[in-house]
Amino acid sequence: MDIDFLTAACKELAVNSPYTLIIILLMFFFSHQNKASLKQINSMFETSLQEIRECHQQAFAELRKMIKASNSVK
Repeated sequence: MDIDFLTAACKELAVNSPYTLIIILLMFFFSHQNKASLKQINSMFETSLQEIRECHQQAFAELRKMIKASNSVK
């Protein structure tokens, strides 16, 4: 796994979903020797990131609509 991706993902989770990051890090800490668990944690990590990205995209889309609506009123 690319360390830059992991670092960016951890920062994104820390800002937007700190509890998810804490849970993932704890699970990683307690299962670091089991490769099957690592694959499961990686999958959960990717799912969490995808959910955050989707949430951000939705928020940005709503913000764009609001900006467009306010510009059309002027």
